[in-house]
Amino acid sequence: MPPSSPSAATLRQLAALIHPGGVTAPSGPIAGSLELVAAAREHRVAALVARALETRGELAGLDDAARAALRRALLDQQQERAQLDALGAVAAAALDAAGIPFVALKGAALGAAHYPAPALRPMTDVDLLVAPGDKDRALTALAAAGFVRPPPAQEAFWAGSFYNLPLDPPPGQAGKLELHWSIAQQGRHAPDVEGILARARAIETPAGRLPIPEAVDLLLHQSLHLSYHYFEPKLIWLHDLALLHRDPPDAAETLARAAAWGMHLPLALAAAQVERAFPGTVSPPFRTLAERSLRARTLLTWAGAGADEPLALLARWNDRRRQLVYAVATLDRPSQMVRALTSWARRAARHGDAAGRRKDPC
Repeated sequence: MPPSSPSAATLRQLAALIHPGGVTAPSGPIAGSLELVAAAREHRVAALVARALETRGELAGLDDAARAALRRALLDQQQERAQLDALGAVAAAALDAAGIPFVALKGAALGAAHYPAPALRPMTDVDLLVAPGDKDRALTALAAAGFVRPPPAQEAFWAGSFYNLPLDPPPGQAGKLELHWSIAQQGRHAPDVEGILARARAIETPAGRLPIPEAVDLLLHQSLHLSYHYFEPKLIWLHDLALLHRDPPDAAETLARAAAWGMHLPLALAAAQVERAFPGTVSPPFRTLAERSLRARTLLTWAGAGADEPLALLARWNDRRRQLVYAVATLDRPSQMVRALTSWARRAARHGDAAGRRKDPC
């Protein structure tokens, strides 16, 4: 029997406990709360919870069951992150040797650049982005380094339906690598991948220099990623965006690039969800973006989540029929809507709706 979902009170307490602004958690039985630890594991924030409890001087106050559960979650997360960092280093070396520019996305970039320690930001795979024209060369270089491509039919499905391809690790290593040649489905949004690569910044990590997206691109991609998952109330994703919003890039530049990419509405809605989960983290230019958007207000009036879902933005976000509506309703322009519906219809006719689904937890 699957575990029950965390209560609204537990989720509020959990969000307050790891609030990037240091907001005091609401009063309640934090110490000894096995439900809180289970929610932390589910939302991929066990390391953040352990750090917060240690800072508050309450880590030692956990009862035996909760302390053991938190320790297991923390060790699992640290082991997984270490394995994926090693896997990412192998992939980065292969691309560097082939002279192929790339940037690390999502957990690899965020953990290294925006968390006090990379291990505080878990990952379930490594995501690397290359230019569309470099995709085939990158796959060849990674295969030469031992990475395993999917069977041809599965690879054709991914290449025709999405914008990334999962690769199995070389022998003796663990984890998954996802090679991206875009960060959005063609026609649905229009990010300039060449620009992302050209604007990339390099940061120092224990494994060496790692290229990651610059600030505007990173904020836009995380917001877009959240929208592609129908604003799933995953606390680690909202915490990522809260960190980015607390030290935001220039608002005018961000809004201009969001317009060019066709994602004003996803940016506004993501900011609204972050502010809902972590009040006070989103700066006024971004917080008011949703408030001034008629479409955002209309969507939230019709489909906004209730008080019993403190992290969610949209009600029934995980219902497949609602997801199809949300996928279209959160696009900026009618032309994007037409292209998105056409793409979905082709994919559904060719592969079936079930095959069109995917999991991308990180």
